[in-house]
Amino acid sequence: VSFVMRKISKAVRTSNRAELTIYRQLQSEGWEVVKRGWPDFLAHKDGQLRFIEVKPRHSRLLGFHQHKVAQWLSLLGIIVEVLAPSDHVHR
Repeated sequence: VSFVMRKISKAVRTSNRAELTIYRQLQSEGWEVVKRGWPDFLAHKDGQLRFIEVKPRHSRLLGFHQHKVAQWLSLLGIIVEVLAPSDHVHR
């Protein structure tokens, strides 16, 4: 549990405003959010798991390696969402 809490508190201190906005929106909706590299967040609630990559509103393009990992995850039935702070994150 302390390991997870360290990751969560690390996300709160992010200097990326887009990530911080999405993080706060997810938490306010009851998602347990873990920050660890790519994708930016893994969020869990009621048996559901979300993989979320955060991009500023002016760009939603994934880098080459990000796109490749998203493709591999999709082969396993895992969808990586690409969100911007202006998005409605409810689900």
